[in-house]
Amino acid sequence: MAVCARCTGLYVGAAVAAPLGLLLASTMASRRARFVLVLAATPTILTWTLEFAGFMPFSNVARFAAAIPLGFVAAWLTIGVLEESPAPR
Repeated sequence: MAVCARCTGLYVGAAVAAPLGLLLASTMASRRARFVLVLAATPTILTWTLEFAGFMPFSNVARFAAAIPLGFVAAWLTIGVLEESPAPR
């Protein structure tokens, strides 16, 4: 692989969210957006922390799957913000 499994999961999640976000994205209150982002990041944080601490090794498939929600939500929120911002003059 050219990039790690986690990065691939982030990219795939973002690639899936991008076209959906362009069609369906809506803005979200900052507090709620942060909560959703933390919730989506939880699987990645848990797998990375457990692996880094030496408690549990994870396969590349698990790393990939854990990162998909984070990539999806990050792209979705980014597109929602970009859709909301005024057009440049």
